[in-house]
Amino acid sequence: MSVDKAELCGSLLTWLQTFHVPSPCASPQDLSSGLAVAYVLNQIDPSWFNEAWLQGISEDPGPNWKLKVTSGLLIRGQTGEEMTRDGPARHMSWVMGRKRDRCLVSNLKMVLRSLVEYSQDVLAHPVSEDHLPDVSLIGEFSDPAELGKLLQLVLGCAISCEKKQDHIQRIMTLEESVQHVVMEAIQELMTKDTPDSLSPETYGNFDSQ
Repeated sequence: MSVDKAELCGSLLTWLQTFHVPSPCASPQDLSSGLAVAYVLNQIDPSWFNEAWLQGISEDPGPNWKLKVTSGLLIRGQTGEEMTRDGPARHMSWVMGRKRDRCLVSNLKMVLRSLVEYSQDVLAHPVSEDHLPDVSLIGEFSDPAELGKLLQLVLGCAISCEKKQDHIQRIMTLEESVQHVVMEAIQELMTKDTPDSLSPETYGNFDSQ
């Protein structure tokens, strides 16, 4: 039976918070830019997800001037130019919102591409198409089900990398109900991927921890 990805998202958000990254990661909205996920990956393997790679993830994916729409007044933060008509204000707000969404999705595509490359090239674990999330839904709507799929891939990397025992110990500090969901997600990865890509030995024996 497939793990409910929305429920998985909540449990993996709890897991992500144990990394104490500088970017908030308490809600799906916090992760919609990809930045918090990138910081976690940097801790999982700082040699692959290095500082140069992190710099490619925009901390503020919006435009370099901010819009504020209040009672039909549009303020452009850098120039001070104002538009007082409701129509242009709403239109510009919508346009800039769409640009921000595209930047968020671009960040997430970079994170996903790097995750897939790391899984295949470093861990020798090809990622099946079934496990690939729709990052557009994450960036635009903070979709918890698609975010759950993305975080499941992050989990797979954490418990397959050189420091996997450290990450397993981290999981074992979580509440039992959260551990249960996380372990179901691991089992799903083991059973759905190609036979030679994942194995129980890869992830260690949780029962022995």
